Amino acid sequence: MDKQQYIQETLDHQTKNTTPKYKTPLNIEKHAAKLYTRTIFRLIQVEIEESVWRCSHNVVNSEGVIETTIVKEKRKSQPVEDDLVPLQMYNTEPIHEFKVTRNTEDGNIECSCQMFLRLGILCKHIFHVLNNCDIEEIPEKYICKRWTKDLIPADVRQKKVLYSETDNEVEEMANKAISSVDYCLRALTNNKAELKEFMEKIEDMRTEIEAKELNQEKLPKEARYESMLGVRVREQNEIQNPTGIRNKGSGTGKRLKGPGEKAIE
Repeated sequence: MDKQQYIQETLDHQTKNTTPKYKTPLNIEKHAAKLYTRTIFRLIQVEIEESVWRCSHNVVNSEGVIETTIVKEKRKSQPVEDDLVPLQMYNTEPIHEFKVTRNTEDGNIECSCQMFLRLGILCKHIFHVLNNCDIEEIPEKYICKRWTKDLIPADVRQKKVLYSETDNEVEEMANKAISSVDYCLRALTNNKAELKEFMEKIEDMRTEIEAKELNQEKLPKEARYESMLGVRVREQNEIQNPTGIRNKGSGTGKRLKGPGEKAIE
């Protein structure tokens, strides 16, 4: 469990505090980097990149609010080991066609490859249509929450003291406080002025709490250890050092001789 929590914290830190290398100048790729975890973003980044370099369209039909686009995808052909196949066959790229329908009123979009239904991420054909329609963000209805960065709240990831008795009411209030602060930080990440004001309020509250603690009687060192570890120090130590054990050669006043030395004598 400790190993899993460590890996989880490491991946969360990498996702939140590092910026991936973008492969296209599209804003929708940057929007995906802000939403998804790093592993899922790499999968989506491949689809976005191929939507630019491997997809094209030539047929667009409109019937009311429904737009139908035929997207052509070029796929790499695998070479065939046969002397009878001409050399130019190795460089040909087969073209596959996919039907993408988009509702301009409610924003619903579907592709005949059904990748979103199978994996929960949009395919390259839909990204090609979104880019052609100048849509710079992934529609909210197609963002699966299980792939996002902030799926696991902070109060669930916090480490708790093992083998200690805790007050359930106090623990519940502490979890709510952690969740509230974590939500505020995520909401104010892109607003520097509001984030600065929020941090000033937190610092003021911290100063007030520190001032109150100075007027209170400080606990002795042993009591603080007991509160931190959740284990009380026994009044009488029942475990002592073992007795009757004699190390090799100690206490005799004579050096033990080896077999070779004894043979020489």
